[in-house]
Amino acid sequence: MIFSRNSVFKKISLIIIFILVSVLFMMPLVGCIDFIIPDDSNGIESDVNGGDSGTDHGSGNGNGSGGNDNGGNGNGNGNGNGNGNGNGNGNGNGNGNGGNGENGNGNGNGGNGNGNGNGNGNGNGNGNGGNGNENGNGGNGNGNGNGNGNGGDDINGDYDIDDDDYDDYTHYYGEDLFIYFMDVGQGDAVFIRFPNGQTMLIDTGRHQGWPQQNFRRDIRSFFPAGERMQFDWFITTHSHADHIGSADFITLNSNIHNIVRPITFTAAENFYGVYREFGIPQGEARVHTTATFQRFVDAMQTARWYDGSDTNIFIPRVGKYFYIGGGRVTFYSPTTHRYSTGTINVNHYSTIFCLYFRGRRFVFTGDAYIVNENRVMANGNFPRDIDVLDVGHHGSSTSSGASFLQHVNPRYAVIQVGQAGLTGSGNTFGHPTAAVLNRFAQNTTATVLRTDLHGSIRFRISESGTYKQMQYGIVLSP
Repeated sequence: MIFSRNSVFKKISLIIIFILVSVLFMMPLVGCIDFIIPDDSNGIESDVNGGDSGTDHGSGNGNGSGGNDNGGNGNGNGNGNGNGNGNGNGNGNGNGNGGNGENGNGNGNGGNGNGNGNGNGNGNGNGNGGNGNENGNGGNGNGNGNGNGNGGDDINGDYDIDDDDYDDYTHYYGEDLFIYFMDVGQGDAVFIRFPNGQTMLIDTGRHQGWPQQNFRRDIRSFFPAGERMQFDWFITTHSHADHIGSADFITLNSNIHNIVRPITFTAAENFYGVYREFGIPQGEARVHTTATFQRFVDAMQTARWYDGSDTNIFIPRVGKYFYIGGGRVTFYSPTTHRYSTGTINVNHYSTIFCLYFRGRRFVFTGDAYIVNENRVMANGNFPRDIDVLDVGHHGSSTSSGASFLQHVNPRYAVIQVGQAGLTGSGNTFGHPTAAVLNRFAQNTTATVLRTDLHGSIRFRISESGTYKQMQYGIVLSP
């Protein structure tokens, strides 16, 4: 057959048009096929029966994104878990994205958002349904939000502790609260063990001699042999050596979650402006420098920046409080970071705080002076009729004013003091003074206990609230 030139051109033109049209129609198909190829970068595989569950989980302060699974003809499911940890308010967001089935249904399951915060916990879960392609139907999105809120650490939520960290020690510690006023000569050191196994240490005694050796030996005995010491809270009342003598030792040889450091600063800290980290304006830091205090400061920096450490460091602030082991600790002093622009005794900056537990109240005063006692009473919310008072300044006449004793009216008063005349005890001051002992006799009905006479003094608070003075085995009714 003979073809004309026009007919040949027509046929060639038709072939070209056919090819172009075919390519245009194939492009969407190619895009769809590419869309359902599994994401190998996430290590997820899928088969013709459906997609496996996603395995990506977000943690920390952020969002957890669910895995995206795509089944050839099945259902793809994505699960996302988001954990948010915050102080004051904890927000957790979980996002789950459902898979896309070519001929099936895509189901999206929203992740679980867990908000672990002090005061308020908020959980948000978002689920996005998958897209059905070709003959498929769009899936359903299910979102689950779980919010867990633990009681606020303080008004602003900046004192943080996880109450679940030391549950493993419950079997070792038992079900009661134990408070140990340790015999460390002329110094203060108190160890507290809560029913759930959490621990708190208040001061560390002297910086030298047998008192220091006794403290380091005894504090280790509170923990299982061979295990590293664990403290949820370590509170140092102020920067004098008879209270922080082994603070560097404790900080470097323990796992500590939270340290309440003295509100005073060393000269080196003042030079580098460390006080600004705690909200103290430039030029207003109270400087106090000793070799013992500097060693503690250096140890805190080591603990804070050590790889993997979660040690938090705070200064005491009036009105701040935190929960621990079923109890609460509230701070009442110092009332300012700088009492005057001139020289003032570091004892004025002592931390005064109260432990509330099962209806009992234990007040600790460091070396606070009478003027500090008057200030905390003036605030109007300082506890009255307490159970145990840790007597200020080892029974010095500078502390334990008559009005303060009448206000707190303790059932027991514990004086941590060195034995007079005993070499190395540190008590060259005649503590406790006759004036202070007379004040207790005239203004309270307290039983006065002294470490120089009785050794270490131990209290136990039972589940019912009954407490024992363990040294003599006296059982007291609530």
